Amino acid sequence: MKHLTKTLITHLIILTSFLLCSCGASHSIRENVILKDDSFSYNHLINKDVVNSGVFSQLKDISYDDKIEASFLLSNILYEKLKDVHQINMITTGQFINNISKENYLIIMENFETEEILNIESIGFIKETMPDLNYLILAYITNENIYDYSDTERVKDEKGEEQYKTDYEKTYLLTVEFQLYDIPQEFMVYNIVVYNQAERTESRTTDTGCCEGGISNLISNILQGPPAEIGREEVLAKIYERFAEELMKVNN
Repeated sequence: MKHLTKTLITHLIILTSFLLCSCGASHSIRENVILKDDSFSYNHLINKDVVNSGVFSQLKDISYDDKIEASFLLSNILYEKLKDVHQINMITTGQFINNISKENYLIIMENFETEEILNIESIGFIKETMPDLNYLILAYITNENIYDYSDTERVKDEKGEEQYKTDYEKTYLLTVEFQLYDIPQEFMVYNIVVYNQAERTESRTTDTGCCEGGISNLISNILQGPPAEIGREEVLAKIYERFAEELMKVNN
């Protein structure tokens, strides 16, 4: 019993220290501009009504609630990162839904996810319902893949006692397409795809004994969560930041 108590305290100290020093994922981001209308520049958004219409996706693992959360995150990033954003009347997804009703929003979402473009009927409805709206931003998650790898080996600690050392590696691939529409003119003025390959590696050790190993795993999961964890929000945030950066560069 005393041995188990000592093991518990030792692992608590080690894992707490590791948690404080733990690094997040590394992000490799690239973008591809599909369309940039010659008549559009970032300055056209100044003193205009611009709506973040939300985040859409056909992927089964992304629910409606997930899309709404991702939409709120996009609004927050745009507010934080866009230059002179205080001179832009940014309309959030929630405000947009309140204006057109959830029922109509779901219809627009379904039509877009089928056609992968905001069709003329949807644009016409939005234009009629929100006549003062100038621009509409839409994000579309087209790809999400997560790969996990782990490898375990026996090692010896500084006292020569055997332990299991497991190396974990996670790769998170996410692709988001952004479409920006001129609502009065009823056409798309900017279209960009942003890719993020996030990677995180982590090593964890556990004792070889049944009880000691179980305690190590339990404490590790409590303090650190799953090994080499990368959350969708973190990956999306980096993509949104790159979109904001590229949008601000657009000029005539």
